[in-house]
Amino acid sequence: MFVSITGPSGSGKTTLARNLLKALPGSQSLTSYTTRERRESDLPQEYTYISKEGFSKLEGSGAFLWTTSPHSEVRYGTTNADIYSALTGNELYVGILVPAVLPVLKDYAEQLNRLSAILFMYLSDISTEELEMRLKHRGDAPEDIERRLRDKVMWNAQARDMDIAFTHLNASQTSEEIASDAIEIITRA
Repeated sequence: MFVSITGPSGSGKTTLARNLLKALPGSQSLTSYTTRERRESDLPQEYTYISKEGFSKLEGSGAFLWTTSPHSEVRYGTTNADIYSALTGNELYVGILVPAVLPVLKDYAEQLNRLSAILFMYLSDISTEELEMRLKHRGDAPEDIERRLRDKVMWNAQARDMDIAFTHLNASQTSEEIASDAIEIITRA
């Protein structure tokens, strides 16, 4: 099973993923490639850090199912092989995805007849004020905060307009409450 976590920056995606990986034995991160520097908050095995040239080489070879640059010049990509493993294996994979790649994931899963192997979760119901406070607290630069607040509106609109059966989690709850809700949903799936 693959648990796809989506939501605005600062809504608690990484915290939720970390809590799920701790609470669910045998679960693992879906690995993505990125050209950005490692962050202290990154999950174990969440990213393979790669140069821009290395990323372009993989992209040119067709290794990626998708690539994206959601907030900047930084590139992210997930390989066909990693998604295939997440959709067809017996392990539980947890990944944080931006809305733009979800239709690609859905189409790929449908081609494999494995759409039922994905649980699409969306962290929603967080006010702009709460989100701004979280972004400031984690140390984001003012210009990044403004961009991410604009992205929140756009990402929420994209999620509403997608033909994706999201399970919505209330991002204004505590991280423990969100994780508890998510675990209950996963164990029922």
